Amino acid sequence: MITNKQWIYDNNKLMAPLLAIVFSSLASLLAIYTVIDLIFVLVPAVTFFTFHFTKFYKLKLRLLASLIVFIVVVFITAGLATNIVYQAHPTYETQLLNVNGNLTGNIVLASVTPYTGSSSSYTFQFYITPNGTLNYNSINLNIQLLGGGTKVVQYKQMTNSTFSGNNTVELTYSTPLSTGIYTYNLTAQSNISLHTPDINGPFSVSPFTFYVDILPTYALYYTIIYELVFLVGVFIARSMTSSRRYRQPQQPKQ
Repeated sequence: MITNKQWIYDNNKLMAPLLAIVFSSLASLLAIYTVIDLIFVLVPAVTFFTFHFTKFYKLKLRLLASLIVFIVVVFITAGLATNIVYQAHPTYETQLLNVNGNLTGNIVLASVTPYTGSSSSYTFQFYITPNGTLNYNSINLNIQLLGGGTKVVQYKQMTNSTFSGNNTVELTYSTPLSTGIYTYNLTAQSNISLHTPDINGPFSVSPFTFYVDILPTYALYYTIIYELVFLVGVFIARSMTSSRRYRQPQQPKQ
């Protein structure tokens, strides 16, 4: 009688990649909702152990199958990421950095509404709590279109208000934007040049367009990383196996 386990072993050329896709996709989802950097290790590790426990050992087949698994998982993960982005309405907490990229203690809370989808107007909102003296008149908002130009908005063009009791300043700016994927940041002067990191948003495109736009870069980058980590794991495992065989005592000939 053939058990389910034995059937998987007998059909591992099909079942190993299929199970790896399922388990690696779940690992990707776990990483997205916990520590995103874990995804670089989890996906190739889950694929490696799935192949191992289904006795899918032939090296060339493993490398080819792993590549297929990673491509499929990247497509699935990009879809998950798109869904998460289009449900998000984030406020980013960051700081103004100096020219060397060091933190300066000037805290910035930034958001844009709406964050996704088409709209007649997008509102950028900032809460800035300075660390010492900050020349507000030098602040510029830079709205950058992916693959396009940059719109520079000066401080005097933004609506501003100061909160009583502290030095926090609120800046808002509303503007129509053409269809596209955007990032934005702030630049300022305070004896030295200051800037925030680029902040994602808004995404003035449909979810499908966003998915198609991010997929080429996302797929190439993650597939290469996954395959390299997988290769390292395979050759470490083969090296350990060879070492154990070498150390086994030889049986004396009778």
